[in-house]
Amino acid sequence: SSSSSSSSSSSSAPMAAPICFQLRAVDVTPSEGPMDAAMELSITFGVDRALPQARWKVVYVADVVCEVDAVPLAELGPEDYAAGEATARMHVAAGALAGRAGHERAGAEWRLHNVGLLRALLLDARGAEVGRVSCLTQATLQAGAAGAAPLLLRRVLQPQGAVGITERR
Repeated sequence: SSSSSSSSSSSSAPMAAPICFQLRAVDVTPSEGPMDAAMELSITFGVDRALPQARWKVVYVADVVCEVDAVPLAELGPEDYAAGEATARMHVAAGALAGRAGHERAGAEWRLHNVGLLRALLLDARGAEVGRVSCLTQATLQAGAAGAAPLLLRRVLQPQGAVGITERR
């Protein structure tokens, strides 16, 4: 009989491997229109194991250079996702960006962030990020009719890639 087996055991449990997130498809409807119009967002994705009590958080990032001014647009969940493919469908209400739609007005001067990001974050039950989908969004100012205010329009482009978070903090 050997008594050395207790010295090889570890007192700390090993960290679980991160969940593998894979983007399959994204649909934003309508992809073009007034910046603060309602939209539907559908994300088809895969995960390599069950993801209980997960939530989606959708934000619009107006300043893509410094990644500031992230305006919350919608949330979904908690949802239980089984390993494999799933689709999350989210509704962004009209007016969610009202007054913050990537522009500021100071008198008659407009400052535009002509490119923003529509970003969807998949969070686990603890709130840790599992995956991220970013769609480049072009913002253009359309002159209004005589006496009418200009209209800020959006054009959501295909995702610039999905990021599976591989490191837990």
